[in-house]
Amino acid sequence: MVAHVYSGYERVTAERCCPVCRKPDWCLVSRDGGAAICPRVSEGAVKDLGEAGYLHLLSEQRGWTPAPRVQSVSVPEPTPPPPARLSETLAQFANCAELGLPELAEQLGLSIEVLRRLNVGYCKYERCWSFPERDGSGTVIGLQKRYRNGEKRRLTGTRAGLTYPDDWDTETGPMLLVEGASDTAAGMLLGLSVVGRPSNRGGVKFLGEMLSTFPEHRETVVLGERDQKPSGLWPGKDGAISTATKLAKLLQRPIGWSLPPDGCKDLREWLNQHGGDDPLRMQHLFLQGLHIEQITPPPMQRLDVGSRPVINDDEYRRLMVHVRTGSLDQPGIYLDRSGTGHGKSTVDFEVIVSMVSPEDSF
Repeated sequence: MVAHVYSGYERVTAERCCPVCRKPDWCLVSRDGGAAICPRVSEGAVKDLGEAGYLHLLSEQRGWTPAPRVQSVSVPEPTPPPPARLSETLAQFANCAELGLPELAEQLGLSIEVLRRLNVGYCKYERCWSFPERDGSGTVIGLQKRYRNGEKRRLTGTRAGLTYPDDWDTETGPMLLVEGASDTAAGMLLGLSVVGRPSNRGGVKFLGEMLSTFPEHRETVVLGERDQKPSGLWPGKDGAISTATKLAKLLQRPIGWSLPPDGCKDLREWLNQHGGDDPLRMQHLFLQGLHIEQITPPPMQRLDVGSRPVINDDEYRRLMVHVRTGSLDQPGIYLDRSGTGHGKSTVDFEVIVSMVSPEDSF
């Protein structure tokens, strides 16, 4: 049914926006106009393509006109702007931050202080707020703008990153990996160690860099969202499981995943419904309500290549005879993992013969 849509895609532009979300960036539309891959909208999708987004079949009413066919189409990844442009934009938003923080704090049900710790800025001309996004080392690589109607746009040319304060690892207890900047602020208000992912599946590489030195005795939990669709797609849950699985493999330690307690969509909704004047008590109630599933990393075989001298087959067989003979009166399992043709059967026969006295007969 959808095989034809894999013939090739074009990146959307400001002149020809995505027919699904109506945004001018990130999304892809097939050259024949029959399908779109949109990372923002899951409603109505026929398939979840993971980090790429959601596959939508399009009708003629969607308003998409394919560009003229060319010999080959290259879809370059968006590149960050020159550092000066991003730093200047950050400075402009920061200069007006105090004008907009009270309104945003009231709108989100959060405190001005946690928004300050996230270096949230404000633009009085666009009437929007800004959330800096970082890589795993703390460098700001992106800027997400949040408008009064809840719409979010990333500053053109910047990259999706993580949202976290400078003191992200100074709290005690588990590390919570939430989805989005507002949930990050909500977790900070509860006194949690928290890092915000840019999307349901995004930021794994940066998270791996950050958590490579995070103490293993402290639990790490990926928190998804309760956003299941009528079609059965569940981006928040699937993204949390995918992120936890990749991190467990990357960090080689167990990583947990969970959904917000009490049926709430996300951490901020839980806080707004159950919030109180005692953050530590609320933190305890929130963590107590989590049902955490652990993802165990797959076993890794570490080959000690080059650490031992190379020996020929004859010498190796003599060594096997010695070790095999010494293992016969010892409890336990004798394991020989040498490849086919190295003489294991011959060695076993030689060991048996060596234990038979001349007077015995077969």
